Amino acid sequence: MVETNVACEVKVAQKNKKIRRTLRRDEIHKLIESADKNRKLCRGYAYELIMFALFTGMRKSELRTLCWDDVDLDIRKIAVHAKEIEGESDFTPKSGEADTITIPDQLASVIDTMPRNGRFVFGGKKPVGSESIYSAVKKVMARAGLPRELSLHHLRHTFGSWLLKSTGDLKYVQDALRHLDINTTKLYVHTIAEDNDPVKSFGYD
Repeated sequence: MVETNVACEVKVAQKNKKIRRTLRRDEIHKLIESADKNRKLCRGYAYELIMFALFTGMRKSELRTLCWDDVDLDIRKIAVHAKEIEGESDFTPKSGEADTITIPDQLASVIDTMPRNGRFVFGGKKPVGSESIYSAVKKVMARAGLPRELSLHHLRHTFGSWLLKSTGDLKYVQDALRHLDINTTKLYVHTIAEDNDPVKSFGYD
C-alpha cells in the first residue's frame, strides 16, 4: 500500500476567476463610431470585425476562420465547426463540438452589404492574420478613447453580459456563448444587478 496519495502533490493549474469587464453603453457607441471611421484597418475589415464580435460574442479564432459557407442569412445562423485551413493548422471549436450562433438584426444588415471575395468572410482567399486583427482592434479602441487594457475578447464579455441583462437566463447565455461550464457564465452575473436589488437597502435597524 502507498503511504501517501501522490496525486495530492500534483499542482493543477487554477482557472482565472476574474469578474468579466464589460463595455458600458456609451463605450459601445464610441467603439462602433471609431470602427466606422477606421474601416481601412485590418485589410478593410475593421468595422465588420467589431460588429461581429459585439453582436455574436465570437472568439478571435472563430472570426478569422469564418467562411461564407458558415453564414446563412435566410435562417439567421452562423455555423461554428471544425474545418481545414490550407497552409495552417485545422480549426477546431474550443468546445470540440459543432454549434450555431444566431445572427441579430443589426448584424444581418452589415453582413448583407459585405463583398464576398473568397472563402473567408475576413480575408477572402486566406484568413486575415491574428496579429492584424489584434492590432486593428487595439487601434480602433484607442481612437475611441477606451481603456488600454481592453481587447477583442472584452467584446465577447460585453455580448454575454448584455445578453444576460436582457434575458436574465443564465442557461440561455451559456448556450449562446458556448461555455462548457456554467460556472464560467456565472462570472457575468454582476452585470444584471437592478436598482431594486434588496441588498442595496439591507441593514440591521
